[in-house]
Amino acid sequence: ERVRLSEDPTSEPPISALGFDALNEVPPLNDFGGMLRERQGCVKGALLDQTFSAGVGNWIADEVLYLARVHPQALCSQLSENQLR
Repeated sequence: ERVRLSEDPTSEPPISALGFDALNEVPPLNDFGGMLRERQGCVKGALLDQTFSAGVGNWIADEVLYLARVHPQALCSQLSENQLR
């Protein structure tokens, strides 16, 4: 195996391809809503996509959607303002 050294690993793939850190770098609500609405497909799929939000796994996505009362198969483009809060 090889080890690759880099001065800034966050600027190189695969790390650079990750989305925002769902724990420490959540975008403001208006930005997040816009980012989510631009996506095709269901909201759970978007949350699980590591290029959208890094670190969200299946159980976290399920819990967040349950608490928000949003169906996992709801389309991102059709979420209401209320559902995005």
